[in-house]
Amino acid sequence: GVKLLEAEPDSAEKAFCYGGLAHGLFRVLDLEGALRHGKQALQIAERLNNLNQVGQTCTDFACALASRGELAQAEEYAERSWQVAHRPWFKARANIYPIMIWPWRNDRAWLEQCLERCLEHRRRSYMERYDVIMHRLVGLLSALTGSPQKAAEALRRAEEAASGHPYLDPGLAFSAGAAYAVLGEWEQAKRFLVGALEAAESGHEPHYSVEACMYYGRFLLGSGDTAKAEEVLTKGYALAHDKGSVLQELNLLPLLCELHVKTGSLEQAEQDLRHAQELLARPQPWRGLAAPVHLAEGILATARGNWPEAERAFREALEVERTHGFLYHEARVMVAWGEMHLKRKGPGDRERGMELLDQALAIFQRCAATKDVEKVLGKKGLLGA
Repeated sequence: GVKLLEAEPDSAEKAFCYGGLAHGLFRVLDLEGALRHGKQALQIAERLNNLNQVGQTCTDFACALASRGELAQAEEYAERSWQVAHRPWFKARANIYPIMIWPWRNDRAWLEQCLERCLEHRRRSYMERYDVIMHRLVGLLSALTGSPQKAAEALRRAEEAASGHPYLDPGLAFSAGAAYAVLGEWEQAKRFLVGALEAAESGHEPHYSVEACMYYGRFLLGSGDTAKAEEVLTKGYALAHDKGSVLQELNLLPLLCELHVKTGSLEQAEQDLRHAQELLARPQPWRGLAAPVHLAEGILATARGNWPEAERAFREALEVERTHGFLYHEARVMVAWGEMHLKRKGPGDRERGMELLDQALAIFQRCAATKDVEKVLGKKGLLGA
């Protein structure tokens, strides 16, 4: 079909066909094909001076670039799509895709900006198409930033909206699952995370499958199911690596490193970490994505007894989370850092370790992260504190 189009003159229909093909190829993680045909669609739309098609194509083009880890360019195309698109549908896509379709960026400012645009457009356009995912993302943002009541209300509104449209984006339910996990509602979290992964796999959507594996794998790690976590994370990483989805690799590798430290496979953890560091060394605006890599560095250094490296890594992880990431994740760094001090058992280490655990506990309580509160209290109880 594409061959037949090549000889056709420029038209809105031709640009639409190339753009639709590019979007479909992205959804199956054929990133090279998505970029190639997306470029063809964009060039035609530009020659026709069809700004809505330029905006639509830039939106999809940015998704493929982001997945390949080319974030600087992806941000440029995403901003261009937002600037030029003026019809409500194209504007809505430009607003939501960078946080709905792009892999997770661990970037608070990015998530806040995109959500603000989405919600403002929703107020003006009355478009309901993306209500479910918007409410879920508001729920996740609120949970991660210490506003549990706002998170619960957003998740309630998401479920209310989804009840009327159960067929809309079931493979994207992982954002709700992640929010419920933070809030300590593990049964709800598992229901959404497993459901998202099953929907993505049955729908043959590898992009969503990898993303669901990341969220579900992180949940399994946190809940202590390392066997299942290894199965899920390994499956997700193999697919992301095979398809060249760099941003998804960068999200999965620190989790794999943490998993392999927990299972005592330190050489494998070292390989996971080295690959993550290689990706992070590329000149891109990674921002909050650096924090999990530094956290993994600290966890592995602690397991090896490399205390100076562990101190450096945890300090950097906390700095990046405070600058770009989320309050809840700051507490996770503090717990790991505190455990390092308690394991080292040097002068002042017990006091510093307990101080970090107390700081983490205060954050978890603010976030209403009940399972994390229980874990920290359990650690303190074992220490007689």
